[in-house]
Order: sequence, then C-alpha cells, then structure tokens
Amino acid sequence: MRGSIVLVAGLAAVLTAGCSVDDKRTGTVDAAAVDASAPDGPIVDAAVDASLDAPGAAALSWSVATYGTMPPTVLIDGGTGVATMILTNTGTGPVSGLTFTAVPTGGAFAITPRAECAGTLMPQDVCHVDVTFDPSTVGPTSKQVTVNAAPNLAATATVSGTGGARVQLTITNVAVGTSTTTGRVTSSPAGIDCGAGMTQCEAVFTTAPVTLTAIDTVGTLSDWGVPACGVAAPCVLPLITSSTITTTFHAPWTYTMAGSNDQAEGVAFDPAGGSVVVGGFRSNVGLLLRLDGATGVFGSETTLAGAPVRRVLDVAVAASGSVAEVGEWNAVGNYDGVKSERSADFAVQSGLQNFGDTPAERLTGVCFDGSNRVHAIGVTDPGVNMIWGRWPAQSGTSDYLHNSPTAARPGTGLDIACTADTAWVVGASSGMGWIGRIDPSGNAGTIAIEQAVAGTTHAGGVATFGTGVVVSGHNGTTEVVRRYDATLGVLWTQTFSGVASGSAVAVDPVGGIVYAAFTDANGCTLRQLDGATGNVAWTRSGIAAACFDLAANADGVAVAGYVGTAARALWVRKYFH
Repeated sequence: MRGSIVLVAGLAAVLTAGCSVDDKRTGTVDAAAVDASAPDGPIVDAAVDASLDAPGAAALSWSVATYGTMPPTVLIDGGTGVATMILTNTGTGPVSGLTFTAVPTGGAFAITPRAECAGTLMPQDVCHVDVTFDPSTVGPTSKQVTVNAAPNLAATATVSGTGGARVQLTITNVAVGTSTTTGRVTSSPAGIDCGAGMTQCEAVFTTAPVTLTAIDTVGTLSDWGVPACGVAAPCVLPLITSSTITTTFHAPWTYTMAGSNDQAEGVAFDPAGGSVVVGGFRSNVGLLLRLDGATGVFGSETTLAGAPVRRVLDVAVAASGSVAEVGEWNAVGNYDGVKSERSADFAVQSGLQNFGDTPAERLTGVCFDGSNRVHAIGVTDPGVNMIWGRWPAQSGTSDYLHNSPTAARPGTGLDIACTADTAWVVGASSGMGWIGRIDPSGNAGTIAIEQAVAGTTHAGGVATFGTGVVVSGHNGTTEVVRRYDATLGVLWTQTFSGVASGSAVAVDPVGGIVYAAFTDANGCTLRQLDGATGNVAWTRSGIAAACFDLAANADGVAVAGYVGTAARALWVRKYFH
C-alpha cells in the first residue's frame, strides 16, 4: 500500500553575493556604465571589468512534493509510501558539488537523489530526490534532509510520515440448541465497533496498543483468535504487525428441572469435561444428575439408595471418574451429615457414611485429592463447630475425622478445595470469615496455617490457584473475592456491594480465569475475573433466583442454583469462555 509523505521546506542560504555591470547571459546593460557627457554615445571603460563574467548569487530551496490521492498512513507490514522532494536553484548563478545528509540515519526513510543532482544546477534548474517511506512501527516519524554546497550554501527540509497497522475482525456467534448470542467488539482508541448485525469490520490504527473489549449480555467470549489473549477480555494488541482476528462468542446452555421445592447445590465437571455432575434435591430427596457438557442435555439421575437423604449439598469428581457427594440425612426429624461415593456411571454406591451418631448437622463441601482420597467439611448441630475429615477412595472408614466439640474448632465449615495431597478449608469463625490449610503430613488432619478472611463474616467459597487459593465471602452488604499465595499472603482483592447471601468461587486450572458467584438483590450474579490482577472481565446479573456452587475447566464455567420463588426449579447453566 502506498501512503503519504509530508515535506516541510527549510531555509535557503546564499552562497555568494555581488552586482553585475552588464550581463552577457541576459543581454542587459547597466545604466550606470553610460557616459552622459559624451554626445556621440557611450564611452567604454578602458579598464577590464572583472565582474562582467562573474556568476550571480545562487540559492537552493526545497519545495513540497506533489503526489496523487494516496492514503494518509502507510502500513507497517508490506506497505510503502513514495514521494519526491524537489530542490530548486532559486538564485541567479549556478551551483554544483551538492551533498545530501539525513538525520537520523537509517530508519523508515530512504533518501535517493537522482542523477541530475550530481551535476551543475543552473538558475531555476531542479534536482529530484526520491523518498521511500517503509515504517516498522505505528505512529508519526520524521527525518531532516540537508543539502550542502561549497562554501556555505545549505538548505534543510523535514520529511515526515505516519505508520499504521490494520486490524481486521470477524465475529462468529455459536448457538447452542435454541439459545443464541450476538457478540460485539469495540476498540480503544476508537475505530472498531463490530456487532449488532455487522460481523466483519476493520480499521487502521496509528497509535499503539489497541485494546479490544468484548460485549455480550447473553453469551460469552469463547475465543479471541489471538494466542496472546487466550480467552481473557479485554484483548490488548501491541500492533507490531497488522492483525486478522476471528472472535467467537458462544451461547450458554441452561438446564431446568421443575418441581415444588427443587434446587442444585453442587456442581462439578468430569475429568474430560464432557459432562457436568450436579448434586441437589427434588422435593427434599437428595439426587445426582449428569448433563452433557457441550449441550446441557440430560443424561441420567439417581438418588442415594437405601438412605433417606434430604439434600446433596456438594459433589466432586475424581480423576478416575468416581463421584463423591455430601449433604444431609433426614433421621427422625434431625438432620445429620452424610457422605457417599458412586461409580462414574452412578451404578455402584460405596463408602456411605452417616454421621447420625455424632453431632453433625450437615456436610457442605467435598473434594478429591491427587490420590483419589475424599476430603469433606461441614458443621455440627446446632452449628457451633466445624468438622472435617479424609477417607481413602471407596471407603467408609476415615483416615481422620474431627467431629467432636473438643477435636473440631468453633465456627461453621462451608467449603473445601483439594490440592495434590491436602486441602484448603473455609467457613466462619468468631464472627469472621476464616481460611485454613490442612497439614499434608501424616494422618492427623491438623490445621497447619490459618487466618481470618478480612472484610467478611462468612467465607463460603474456595478454589485452588497454583500453590495458593482464591476465596469468596461476604459480610451481608459487601462481597469479597481475594487471591492468596501459599502462605496466605494477599495477591489481590476485589469487593462488590449489594450482597444478600451466598458465595462461590471456581478457577479454570488451564487459563487461570477466576469465576465468582453471589446471590444478591438481583438474584444470582456471576463474574469473570482476570486471575493475575482480579480485574473484572464481565458480569452477568439476575441470571437466576439464587446460585450456590460453581465449577470451571478449560471449556467454561457451570453455575448451579434455582429459578422461581414459591415453586423453585433446579437450575444449571454453563457459560463457555
């Protein structure tokens, strides 16, 4: 592509000065040389007039180049702008020995004098200097070109141009069943506003970087098509080259099970991400569901055989595919904690444990560690102590179990997240949100590191993030999402106002994307946050009446809760990143 170059003329310096008595070149005669006292005509001076053959004064001047209708910028990858500088001898005498220098040397401009510049320029003769502009960076740039001739003749001009990079954007909207989405992308600085029926657009930018922001109130950004941007939003382009971007927006799927008092309390992905496992209850009967991860289509369901389980409050899926569930057992009007494991196809139930003989009111969180051992946390009846334990895979006998007033600690256990060999636990203690890490050595299950979660009265969600964790909690009026390192040093904190109750958090272990969900005055509110900074990428507000749990993987995030008020319906939705 060809682009424009602007030439700004500089000052011309005079080489020599003098006056001519008569000019053989023009045929004029100086009136001062005529002898007015001689009637017979002019008298020629007998002395030799040296100035008759002396050159006149020479001067050099640059003129602004003229060119056709070329674009105002030149692309940094493949484009070239060409213009011609014109140097004119505007004096009355000849000039030769022209030399050209350019400052700075190198760079985006190539200065090439033509052959006539090597000879003598007579008065009004011109010398053409070709300028090629080949920028490698966006934005304006310039170079000073100076011509010199002996002994003191010089003229300077400034040549300038602007480099640009083209961004071409195509939006693809992916539907899921009857669910559709319409994505939109805007840029800063302005130039691109693509969407609302226009799925292809482009702009040339002359400043860097350019930030692209995805806007979609229904679905979610699934792919920028830019490796450096992953699935995070916004996408920052450094503009070291032009970019062709295929941006994909993906509609979510939603599954609803209608009933009189139904809700989903726990959700997890299977190891391959192909299905979503949901724990909850239907008319106060605990159940498990399996949904297709790509479409949300119902696959299967089951209840805990041989046990009057009132609610399943959390689920986890091991690397082997087996499923662990915890919740409440309805025993003669008293609610006792219950833990169970099932095979990957729900067909075989094993490891069932009822905490009816202990003061356990409910178990609220469960996870698998790297050895497929089950970790669980809960609260005693009447809710004065948190309890936790660990079980080998497919076993009803614990490695350790802290479930008595002396062995447990004051407060409420709400959620648990496993690492390869241990677990992080969160809840509420002494009127504040609380987090602790179980000592991974031995089988004692003691708390190795702990502290209050500042700004919260309840810490209801925890997810591992590298060697550290992300915690969500609230104090009734403010929701808090905080990332810690392995020693519980704070890496970042985000706060949001307007919380009613509930909190859950999940982390995509591949992309490091953080999702946080709370139930506020608008119902279920879900946010996507940048894992490195905590900055909010997008927010979905009022997507359900309430939400209780999240699960995330490299494909997206599943959120579970209920819709409706008087007649609740179990509800699960998956957003694709």
